[in-house]
Amino acid sequence: MPAAVAGATLVTLFTGFPMSLRPLLVGLAAIALLGSGAAIALWGAQHSPALRSLIGPALAEEPPTTTTPAKAPGKPATEKQATAPIFVSLDPFTVTLDDDGSTHILYTAITVQVNDERSAAAFKRYMPAVRNRVLMVLAGEKPAGVTTPASMDTIKAQVRQALIPPFQKGDERQDIRDVLFTAFVVQ
Repeated sequence: MPAAVAGATLVTLFTGFPMSLRPLLVGLAAIALLGSGAAIALWGAQHSPALRSLIGPALAEEPPTTTTPAKAPGKPATEKQATAPIFVSLDPFTVTLDDDGSTHILYTAITVQVNDERSAAAFKRYMPAVRNRVLMVLAGEKPAGVTTPASMDTIKAQVRQALIPPFQKGDERQDIRDVLFTAFVVQ
């Protein structure tokens, strides 16, 4: 059917309605057509294997995770499945660094990556003690000793060592994977 004839048929369909309502009715008809098309596609994707293979990833019941590495073809699945990283962000630290009479300010934000939920919960539960331990490490630094990548690695190791011991007698040690600087400014 040519487009002119189809358009004329649609116009004659709505001839009994006032001119002001015709655009609204055409819009409602278009929405109804789109909705029924979507419903048919969803129903077909659930009941048709061919259509499911085309639309499947968009309709997956469980979203794909980015933490599981893709298995190479032909290799057995013997590798340990990777788990999602667990990060505990600490509020930023502002520390005064004294050096031979001149005063400098260190502003840093630190995030700790832990290996288990138990350690993450301990960090959140004992946050004042966590912050105290980090501040004690940072306060002992000199301005000249915090500006190189090697000195930053040393500070990260010191912070990690300060955070590993249990926060309370009888608790387990913290299982820390890494200490990350997310901001680091010396003025």
